[in-house]
Amino acid sequence: MHQESLFPRCLSPEGWRLVFLGFLLSPSLYWIANDNQIWPWDMSWYGEASADLWFVLTHFPEQWLAALMGVFSAKAPGIAWFGQFFVPMGRLFGSIEFGLLVSVILFQLGSLILVYKTGRELVTNRSRLAFLGALAVASSPLFVAMSHQYLAEAHQLFAVAYFYWIAAKAPKLRRVRILGHLLLATALAMLSKVSSPLYCLLPACIALDAILTLDLPRAPQRALKDGLLLIAGAALLIGAAGWYFDNFSAVFEFVKEASSGDTALNYGKKDLFANKLKFWLAAAQNSFALPELVATTAIAVLAGIAMAAVRMRKTKTRPGLDRFSALAIAALLHVMIVFAVFSLSINEESRYLLPLLPSLVILLLWCLSHVRNRWVEIALLAAFFFQWGFVHARALGLASRSEEISYWVIPLHHDAKAKEEIQRLIKLTCTPQTAERYNISGVELPWLNADSLSFYMAKERLRGKIRCHYTSLGYTEKDVRRALARIDQLDIAHFISLNEPAHPQPPNFLNQVSLPVLQAIRKDKRYVQQPFDSELNIIVFRRKG
Repeated sequence: MHQESLFPRCLSPEGWRLVFLGFLLSPSLYWIANDNQIWPWDMSWYGEASADLWFVLTHFPEQWLAALMGVFSAKAPGIAWFGQFFVPMGRLFGSIEFGLLVSVILFQLGSLILVYKTGRELVTNRSRLAFLGALAVASSPLFVAMSHQYLAEAHQLFAVAYFYWIAAKAPKLRRVRILGHLLLATALAMLSKVSSPLYCLLPACIALDAILTLDLPRAPQRALKDGLLLIAGAALLIGAAGWYFDNFSAVFEFVKEASSGDTALNYGKKDLFANKLKFWLAAAQNSFALPELVATTAIAVLAGIAMAAVRMRKTKTRPGLDRFSALAIAALLHVMIVFAVFSLSINEESRYLLPLLPSLVILLLWCLSHVRNRWVEIALLAAFFFQWGFVHARALGLASRSEEISYWVIPLHHDAKAKEEIQRLIKLTCTPQTAERYNISGVELPWLNADSLSFYMAKERLRGKIRCHYTSLGYTEKDVRRALARIDQLDIAHFISLNEPAHPQPPNFLNQVSLPVLQAIRKDKRYVQQPFDSELNIIVFRRKG
């Protein structure tokens, strides 16, 4: 019986493998459709920018290009540039958050397909091994977690996987096609995050070297497709370069402050290189695999290295630097560079490890390609599939919390009480009488902060044209008098806070002046407390007149 007869004739076995890659993301699709958490700071900021860009495009299209260039200023704008086109889907399904997260899911699916296709190019006639690489990505805790968060790491992962695919596929492509892909991948990498070269520079160089040194196909087939690819890549790259040109100073200051400035001390610590390296290795384990799977994979990897050494000794040949080996060396160098850079930095945010996945998979496939035993592959497939189920069970609340996987694997949040209260709060504080006025959030909590309120304001704006502004007392503000002066300077319409017992005790670095400022507002005769029924202790003060 032919292999194709085992599958419905509508798809080939290769097609069904790609369908199965989509199936691997179905629990994440269920998660984003049913989660009711309030998005915290950066996620809400990105969501607000996406909604605002769509609003400008549909109401003031002549201002849209200027809006694209002005978004964020300190962080790469790709997540909002692409996410804005999923706002209509969110409105159709009754949740802007759902629409925006679908864009993340699609980038994650693209990453799985690219990793699989890269494996197919590098380990020919071993589709099981190529699929193992994709499953290793899909089952990693950090990959699952970032499928649920409106953050830029998923876009960056896609860009890195794209570069590895170009480098692996290059010998079979025409020069113009490689150039078009490189332009597009470079633009996507630049738009995803400023740190992208740290993860993908070497595979990009290998792909570029193919244009200069390899004897590539020259047949002028699909000229229209090649032309469109070149135009799309060049246009997106010009747009990305324009954004960086306009915002270079802000980007430079942000990178410096986030990696080694005083702000970074709120998200990490200074320590010896060895101690930091130990932290990042532990974070990598939590992010990518269960401890048992790490041990199992390490045994298979060591076996592959040993078999490669034995084979070279028997044949008495020197290891030739074929394309697969070159990419494996590039992947190894990127892993080493990333760990070294992170160990020299203050920040300890583990989600920054996600774009390392393609490099780790290349190394895994290179080692396993020397282990010519299908039972090893089948055993690892079963182990990674078990991990996939375990991580999603944790995310869906079907399994208890585990310290062995990334803290970013956040359980599904069913309670919509906070969402309902924030929606009522926006309607109370933003009316035609207070349009374009500022309101201040006197606390900075994951579910109640200036960014979250601004995002809900942006969602309300899509239904009408009224807009109000929400801001904080000042990022990590420590001086009560300066915070009160900010309130007076902005001539706010409302002050939003929580009843005293609900404030963080002791106050964290974001809420050092929250309680004394609230007490000052209570005593200020210019403010009157508004009636607002809240089970979550939200209180609102309106400025008289």
